[in-house]
Amino acid sequence: MPGPFTNRQPAGVAFDPAGNLWLTEYAGNRIDVMRPGGHFQAFSLPGSGKAPTEIVAGPDGAMWFSEDGGDALGRITAEGQVTEIALGGSHLDPIGLTVGPDHRWHSKTWP
Repeated sequence: MPGPFTNRQPAGVAFDPAGNLWLTEYAGNRIDVMRPGGHFQAFSLPGSGKAPTEIVAGPDGAMWFSEDGGDALGRITAEGQVTEIALGGSHLDPIGLTVGPDHRWHSKTWP
């Protein structure tokens, strides 16, 4: 995959329904997407130290990701619009995320 990943610690990877490949950059504080045909685009997350980890395609058509350093869950559209859902300052450090067969979110926290 093209892109400067030196010291960015790529973490989660997932396809969306359109065939785009999404990647989180744990140390890069951004979400990357490679579209069919190899077009690469990077979206920086607002603020610093979010540490995005896992990413999944949501039932709403957007990509959802966990923020280990941001204590939040994030949502990003194909156009790069980011929405964050704070977990209330609970320092749960979400590191995993999946959509279950019930179409509900399931997250793993640390520890």
